[in-house]
Parts: sequence; C-alpha cells; structure tokens
Amino acid sequence: LNLMQKIRMNNGGKPLPISFKSNFESGSALIKEGKYKEAIPYFEKAKSAEPKNLDNLLYLANCYGLSKNYRGAITIFENMRALSPFDTVIMNNLAVTYAVVGEKAKSDELYKNVRTYRR
Repeated sequence: LNLMQKIRMNNGGKPLPISFKSNFESGSALIKEGKYKEAIPYFEKAKSAEPKNLDNLLYLANCYGLSKNYRGAITIFENMRALSPFDTVIMNNLAVTYAVVGEKAKSDELYKNVRTYRR
C-alpha cells in the first residue's frame, strides 16, 4: 500500500477531503527536501481537516521536533497518546522528546510503559 492508501484506511476507507490530501502531500514533499519547519503549516491545516489522523499528527510532531520546537512536538504527541493510549511508537517518541527537554521523570515513566506494552 502506498502512503495515501494507508491514510484512507485510517479514515474508514472514505475519500479524504481535498484540503487534507493537498496539505498532507505538500507537507510530505517538503519533508523529503528536509524543510521541516516549512512543512508545519501544511500539516497543521491537514490537522484542521482530520484532527484524529495519526499519520498526519506523527509527521507534524516530528516536524516540530526536527525544528527544535520540542514543546510543540510534546503537545502533538500527547494529543496522539489521548487518541491511542497504548501505542508504543507514540510513547517512545514522547519519551525521547521529554528526555530532550530534560523532563527525566516523565521520560522514564513512558519508557517503562513502552517495555510493559511491548511484552
């Protein structure tokens, strides 16, 4: 499956709104060029159209992190965790980001959860 097919699967197979698709594709193209900060507005617009799309949220959080906006990344990862509380990929990314900003206790707790849920 290509990326857009996977995204449609997350949307219950329904066609995606044009605004989501065009913004997501524009953000993705910028990521391929290493333009993470420039991609953020496109993923934010896509988030407005599909606020629970985990693929878009992951790209958005990673763009924030790669742009050194770690608090922005944490906010998005926390929103993702609320949508999918047992997802170890989300927990791991959140743990790494908390570690980067020096919040060791939160990071350690998340790493502990990752090990628990991966069993």
